[in-house]
This record gives sequence, structure tokens and C-alpha cells, in this order.
Amino acid sequence: QDEADFKHDMSLIPEKDVTLRGEPFWFSHPAKLLLKGDIKSGLLSSMKPSELRQTRDEYKAFSPQKFCKEVHHEKQRQRAKPFWVWNRNKDAREIHEKEVELLRKEWMCSNDQEVNELSDKLGEMYRNGRFKSQTPSPKSNS
Repeated sequence: QDEADFKHDMSLIPEKDVTLRGEPFWFSHPAKLLLKGDIKSGLLSSMKPSELRQTRDEYKAFSPQKFCKEVHHEKQRQRAKPFWVWNRNKDAREIHEKEVELLRKEWMCSNDQEVNELSDKLGEMYRNGRFKSQTPSPKSNS
């Protein structure tokens, strides 16, 4: 219900096209995706952010300071991504190993109980004579 109310309230407020500074919003602008691709392709290694800004009209919609800030932010994000992926995988691996160990202990405990019950039943059957030994009796040489 709260989420539906929130969506309703947000639909009543029109989304703005530009910030208070008169620039488009970066998070929803096509320049964001273009910049990701340009940095990933290595285009930035041969030029400065201010030179890269001049290569596309989408980039020119932002001030040089804003664009440079976003360039450095995206470079840092792409450099840090392998670390965060490795860290996420390490954490997930540790959680998985703990779960596997817990399940192994539970399985061993429950199976130990079953094995003990079967052993007790077989021992009882053997003591009551309902269980004949399958080992051959030693023959005398007379």
C-alpha cells in the first residue's frame, strides 16, 4: 500500500528536464551511456576530458566542470569494478561454505541417528537369535 501511495504521489509531480543550474540530469541523459563506452574503449587514454567533451554533442550539454567530474567518476567506477566483483564473490563463497558445512553437520547428525537405530535393531535381533551369523563355523579335523 505504501509503495502504491508513493507511486501515485510521484506521478503527481512532473519530472524536470533540467537541474536548478540549467543542465540536464546526468543519470538519465544519453551522454552517460556514451561516456561509459568511450572510457571502456580506451578513447580517453589519448585525450583529456575537455577534448573528449568536444567530440559529441551529447557531452556539450554539460558544463566542462560537470563533464570532467563525471569522466573521473566513471573512470574510477570502471577501475574499482573488478575489486567489488571479487569482493562480492569472496563474500558469497564464504557464505556458501558456511551453509555447506552446516548442511553437512545436519546430514551427518541425522544419519548417525539412523545408523545407530539400525545398529541397535540388528544387535537386538542377533541377541534374540533371530539373526544367524553368516560366517562359517570352524570345522574340526577329526
